[in-house]
Amino acid sequence: MLAIAAAGCLGVGAALGFLSDERENLFLITWFVGWIFIVWAIGMGAGYAILLILRRASGHRVTRLEVALATVAIMLITVVLMIHPLAGSGSGVG
Repeated sequence: MLAIAAAGCLGVGAALGFLSDERENLFLITWFVGWIFIVWAIGMGAGYAILLILRRASGHRVTRLEVALATVAIMLITVVLMIHPLAGSGSGVG
């Protein structure tokens, strides 16, 4: 959900553009909130992946659903990062 929220914020920011002062303020807010969401999603995804690895290493059962959810979350985060890279994102026109 965090990666989807991040994609939404970054997408809204990109759609608003930054060609006027009024829009630039809203663009900066949505861009900043989007990156907060994506960093939060990365932390949660990495933490869950580490938890699954530790559970498996300690002999606990890890279901396919848990692995599938972690995989989909990591793939979604990767897609958002590929669509909205930090370098060049929010750096202005030309």
